[in-house]
Amino acid sequence: MAADDEELERGADLQLAQRHKVIVAGVLHGKKLWEAGLHSPGTTGAATLSISTNGHLPKESNIVLQFPDTGWGMPPQPNVIIKASLGRPAPRAKAVWTGSTLTITTLDEDIEAGASLIIVVSGVSTPACATPSSELIATTLEQKVVRNTIPASFRGGQIIDGPTKVTIPTLAPGALLGTKRWAPFNACPSAVADVYLNFDTTGAIPNSGKILVELPTELGEANSGDDRKGGGWSMAAHPRVTVKLRPPGSSKVGLIATWLQDQHVLEVVVAEGAIPMHTSVQLTIAQVKNPATECPPTVARVTTLMNQGGGVIDGPAKVDVSRISELRECDIAAAAAAFQAQEPKDGMLPVSKVVLALALMSISQSEASLEGRIKVTSVEQPGDPVAPAPPKKGAVDVTPPPPKFKDFVHLDDYLNFFTTIYAPAFKFGEELRTIAGRGQGLDRMRELIQCGCDPNAKDGAGWAALHYAAEHGVLKAVNLLLEQPKLDLNARDVSGWTPLMCAASNGHVPVIARLLEMGADIAVQSAEGRTALHWAATRGMDAAVRMSSLHESIFIGMLFI
Repeated sequence: MAADDEELERGADLQLAQRHKVIVAGVLHGKKLWEAGLHSPGTTGAATLSISTNGHLPKESNIVLQFPDTGWGMPPQPNVIIKASLGRPAPRAKAVWTGSTLTITTLDEDIEAGASLIIVVSGVSTPACATPSSELIATTLEQKVVRNTIPASFRGGQIIDGPTKVTIPTLAPGALLGTKRWAPFNACPSAVADVYLNFDTTGAIPNSGKILVELPTELGEANSGDDRKGGGWSMAAHPRVTVKLRPPGSSKVGLIATWLQDQHVLEVVVAEGAIPMHTSVQLTIAQVKNPATECPPTVARVTTLMNQGGGVIDGPAKVDVSRISELRECDIAAAAAAFQAQEPKDGMLPVSKVVLALALMSISQSEASLEGRIKVTSVEQPGDPVAPAPPKKGAVDVTPPPPKFKDFVHLDDYLNFFTTIYAPAFKFGEELRTIAGRGQGLDRMRELIQCGCDPNAKDGAGWAALHYAAEHGVLKAVNLLLEQPKLDLNARDVSGWTPLMCAASNGHVPVIARLLEMGADIAVQSAEGRTALHWAATRGMDAAVRMSSLHESIFIGMLFI
């Protein structure tokens, strides 16, 4: 009988322990939205949950978020801040991330019924690639307390609000930013050179992620049946691609590339390491052959994506493709004509004739200066057609002389070099005229002229480099220009002014004397009918010595008319 009484007493204690208020679960309302601060693939940062409660949440309640299996992630114990409605206390909270579930526990304050909450979670990683709109399940629960009874009992743990669906907006691909450019190191048609591809990522490109480069297929006229068709870009089936990152990554990044010629697509896979979010990327693609004809600037497309499944991370984005060539097509044609004028054999010229071809383009080079700067092909030269004398009795065999080789240059290699050295006036004329007027950087001035920059090229006012040098009295620049055999000593601007008039009107006596010595025409008249002597007088030489010297120089010049 005593045993039965003990059993009844234990059952009564158990019923008392399990007795608690039954909660009828409500529904979370409000915005019901989960959104990352940078809501695009492959990013890491803060994310925000916006909800409004229905029931009262006592302290140490739980807010449980069950995420879809799309790749959301965060640290095991992320930092959490709860922002309550205006005027209401904001409770401190802690959080635990396990699998795809985030459990947030309030610590020291109740949350009243009907409170609008903004919960900010730090260190949240978005899915690696773009995903459509989805939902997470949010539930609020009271604290679950395990009681020290036999058998064990518990109280609490009831659902307060939920489960309620919370919207996760579409995770659209991010943008590729920065200077987006496909730039060959050598932009000459048919040139083979490294290419730089620059862009800035928004989302991280993980290990095994991919960079897809779609090159343009219509770049101008293309001849069917050759490598020009389809745009003309070509490279090895697996070109070598290296990468530079800013800021530098913490680990080495290795790439494997595949060129799909029929699609004009370059696929670059991150085989080692990863490329972080918000990183400036510069890819160097080795030995890419440019289209065979000159092409205007155009655009390519670049996309970063997952290798498995092809989910997009950033892009596609338009990337500027440099002009092929940076020179005008007429300059390339003129250089090719200068090459052909030297009567190449089998499409090649000896280096000595390459010097002559460059000279036709006003480029001053020598065989010695070309050594190591232009690609050459060594061709074995035939030996002397002299029959060897019959060996004498007892004579020792003589080893034949080694074959002789001579260096030749193919047209493509010549054009490649031409594009790297040629300094046409339409690009460098302003720099040449500026140096002539300032007198600073005369070595650069000489280099420009030697590389084909026409010293007679004029600006919009009709001034050539000699006008500027004479106007500012830069005798060294005048002397350098006078060394050029094709210099127009009496070049006239739109008002009919010559360099001699410019020097005379400013009283630059040494320059006047030098120009007269080289044959400048003192009788040339401007559009107003005045000569250099007239301009010297009207501009007012206030120093008698300078005036006397000027008149003496001009008078001497007039004696030779």
